[in-house]
Amino acid sequence: MKYPFLPLKSALFTLGLLLLAACDPANIDETSVTPEFDCENIGLNIGDECLTAAGTGIVDADCNCVLNVVYDCPELELNIGDACDNPAGGSGTVDANCDCVSTTTYDCPDISLNIGDPCSTGTGAMGTVDANCDCTLSNTFDCPNLGLNIGDDCVDILGVMGVVDANCDCVGNVTFDCPDLQLNIGDPCNNPAGGPGTVDANCDCVPTTTYDCPNINLNIGDPCSTGTGTMGTVDANCDCVDNITYDCPSLNLNVGDACMTFLGIMGVVSADCDCITNTPFDCPNLNLNVGDPCVAGPGETGIVDANCDCTVYDCPNLGLNIGDDCSTPLGGSGTVTADCGCE
Repeated sequence: MKYPFLPLKSALFTLGLLLLAACDPANIDETSVTPEFDCENIGLNIGDECLTAAGTGIVDADCNCVLNVVYDCPELELNIGDACDNPAGGSGTVDANCDCVSTTTYDCPDISLNIGDPCSTGTGAMGTVDANCDCTLSNTFDCPNLGLNIGDDCVDILGVMGVVDANCDCVGNVTFDCPDLQLNIGDPCNNPAGGPGTVDANCDCVPTTTYDCPNINLNIGDPCSTGTGTMGTVDANCDCVDNITYDCPSLNLNVGDACMTFLGIMGVVSADCDCITNTPFDCPNLNLNVGDPCVAGPGETGIVDANCDCTVYDCPNLGLNIGDDCSTPLGGSGTVTADCGCE
């Protein structure tokens, strides 16, 4: 029996062998195609779309992904009408000037709050906005000046933790021998006279130094300042006496020093420690001349007479009394009349 398909089978078998030989890895060309990009670090070409944190952009010539969005307000990266956060922290809308203007109308625009809103006071306590747009304490405290209640924790002026007492004072939690001083017996202190001291058993601040003159916190012989402001020395009576020895201690001046008379005239201290003027007078004790007006007593005006006495005359202009002899204007003799004329 003949098989007509054998030649065909042989042909197909031969073809298969050829194909297998062709697919042998040793016969495959090892050349491969590697993709190339303008920007290999991002695997993109210039002009390709890319993605930024702010949105879709375009790869530029520097291989950077730049936004291809154009904003009305580039500094804000927003357009007119977009929602925004205004500087006061409230919500707003971008206006035509690229400003973020508030979309909310507040009772108190300076603080972007309404009356009744919670707020923080200047001391940091919580409060409420009042009708004057001030932040006032929202609670009624036992001690409004502290914003605290009696028994609340507090910090005293020395920075010590304490408790608010019934007097609204912040007293330390430390127990002192002398609470008024916030010190213990034996602690150093400043005594009322200003010197150093020590707290005694009576809670008084007593000087730690014993002075000869405790009323002035000085010892005998210490330098001091007199009542007139000059430097002196503490004497045995605890008085501050001037260190300078004067010829005239009552005046605190020496003989020959310039001085002021009781009449207000400049003079010189004499050897008798009197202040006499530099001009010689008929009556040095009065610093006046014979015939000068003088004060004889309260409300009485007189004339210095030849005896350097201040005499009160009926007619001071003449230095005479009514009835005294006088010289008339014509050179004759006369008598002083009641109207102080000479007839």
